[in-house]
Amino acid sequence: MAYRVLVCGGRAPRELVDRELDRIAGRVAPRPVALVVPAAKSGDAPRRAEAWAGRAGADVEVYATDYPRLSRSAAAVDRAVRMLREGKPDLVLAFVGLGSTDLTERAQRMGVPVRIVPTAQPVGPRLAALRRRRPAV
Repeated sequence: MAYRVLVCGGRAPRELVDRELDRIAGRVAPRPVALVVPAAKSGDAPRRAEAWAGRAGADVEVYATDYPRLSRSAAAVDRAVRMLREGKPDLVLAFVGLGSTDLTERAQRMGVPVRIVPTAQPVGPRLAALRRRRPAV
């Protein structure tokens, strides 16, 4: 069974995303890694994670938002909940960015380990508090 990593967040350089995913893949080997990511326009980190998966031969599950049925903010929350419940990640890999704070807080409440990866983006107080906790993996 694959080790499932939910990747979320905003701007993150390719090298940073690749390094984090390579590190996780090395730690869980020989178990394969599978990614759970939000659909397009959700940030650089998930898109770069999908590119990593293509190079590494990892499976990817993409979760879209339901904009026609829900408002933008409600659709983002709905997608976050679905990614956690249906995607059943073993780890949330959060690159600091828009939308990652709510998802990381929800993951922690559900008992899913969260690893927050610092990027050049500014950090709000809620995410800073999460970052001070002991990182996962």
